[in-house]
Amino acid sequence: MRDVKGYLMIMAAAILNIFSRHILKRYTVWTMTAYTFLAASVFWLAVNPLSMIVAQSPSAPTWAGLVLLAIISVLIPHSLFFAGLRSVVASRGVITSTLEPVVAMATAALFLGEFLQPVQIVGAALVAGAILLLQMKQEEQTINSTTIVQDANAA
Repeated sequence: MRDVKGYLMIMAAAILNIFSRHILKRYTVWTMTAYTFLAASVFWLAVNPLSMIVAQSPSAPTWAGLVLLAIISVLIPHSLFFAGLRSVVASRGVITSTLEPVVAMATAALFLGEFLQPVQIVGAALVAGAILLLQMKQEEQTINSTTIVQDANAA
């Protein structure tokens, strides 16, 4: 059952990434964010019913930490991602979003004193390099496509 939940989440994220740009043509970033969070909340309440959360009786400081974590690591990044999707194609946005784990690792190293293993540094460099390479390749294709269209219009 655990694998099924994981596959459902992957499918939901893929559908969100594919259709977000089209939805954002009709709705604001904040409306999209609200609907996305509502759907995610319903999903996670099905996975972790409210009774389980209440049974753990988290303290007020724990709730405050969770709210802060939700704002910093979920609300702000998703809102910025949706805002970015209004001006770039979904594939470019998704490719760039793979930089998230690299930023998380760097942030943990800089602000929390985490020590990165050499394999993590190499992995981060490979991810960043792949993103840069893919973005340059896409830019080159866009420039070539624009040139072809301009040449066709000039003829």
